[in-house]
Amino acid sequence: MNSFIKQQGSGKSTQIPAYISESGILKASAKAAAKSSTSTPSPPPPPSFNNNNQTKKIARSICVTQPRRVAAITLATRVSTELNCTPGTIVGHRVRFDDTTDTRGFHTSIIYATDGMLLREAMVDPLLRRYGLVILDEAHERSLQTDVLFGVVKRAMFARRRKSVGGGDSNNNNDEEDVLMMGNVNGLNGEGSHDKDRDIMNKMREEAFALGIPVLKVCVMSATLDVETFQRFFPGAATINIPGRQYPVQEVYTKDAQDDYIDSALKTALQIHKYTDDGDVLVFLPGQDEIEDVASLLKKHLEEMEPDDSRDTSNDIVQDIKGIGTSISSGNTMIVNGVLICVLYAALPPEAQMNAFRPKPEGCVRKIILSTNIA
Repeated sequence: MNSFIKQQGSGKSTQIPAYISESGILKASAKAAAKSSTSTPSPPPPPSFNNNNQTKKIARSICVTQPRRVAAITLATRVSTELNCTPGTIVGHRVRFDDTTDTRGFHTSIIYATDGMLLREAMVDPLLRRYGLVILDEAHERSLQTDVLFGVVKRAMFARRRKSVGGGDSNNNNDEEDVLMMGNVNGLNGEGSHDKDRDIMNKMREEAFALGIPVLKVCVMSATLDVETFQRFFPGAATINIPGRQYPVQEVYTKDAQDDYIDSALKTALQIHKYTDDGDVLVFLPGQDEIEDVASLLKKHLEEMEPDDSRDTSNDIVQDIKGIGTSISSGNTMIVNGVLICVLYAALPPEAQMNAFRPKPEGCVRKIILSTNIA
């Protein structure tokens, strides 16, 4: 169990899973565990387990959880591009109503999934037998699903760490130690609760050993992680702090407090567009209403600006992107005086959300994205 603390933009969500997948660590661990289980007497696997089809998939994949579907989809697309593969083959995403894993006969090695999708998978398979590594990304953005998922992953980790390699350690003291640790975390009180938890843990361990499932590795990643909280939850976890970003970041603050943050955000975006070199702008706003207000004001001010003669603005001052629509207030995207205005919030349809991540069309010199923290 490891905790990674890295700055935003350092590549932790894209690079670490790719490094581990390419290293072959998970395949070697799965082969060693399978060899160990065949050399030691063990209970038969459950009837539902198909040895021929599922043995090759045990503990060979990496699951990277994300709190939002947009992050899972875009990260999977980015890693697919870096690994020069088609999305859905080596790398895929799994979100609600959209699953691109295991397509075209491939076994997907790196899966970017939302917290809810992994939690739903754990309801069917509590041991998470498909995964050799589970990366809980953006751990600081805690929700009900995230907190439940932490407990589910911890239980699978405890169940698979014994008897998974080398014949297993089955003494009662270690069993009770694990059950007590799980009970303290889950807030269980009373002997009956501990007995039930012990029975569940023992059954999960027996199944893990029968199937030759190796130890489940867990990695918690965040840019602003409360280390002490997670170290109490995962005793003995190693913490790795990796500073640095893949690009320089300059922080500039206002001298005085701003009474109207919408007006301040609008003026800042316009000043950046007018006085700085080419480059896109990302503006964070609290919610959908503020985003649509700023989008309307931004459209109005850009229409009143004189076009830059040095840039190609042969198209109309206001253009609609083909197939998207005409109204910004409905969450659509528009080019105004050479500037592409994109809005991004959770209530948008998935197709409209992806517009913010696509390259700028021809004739567009800058993209301004107005977003909630979904970005």
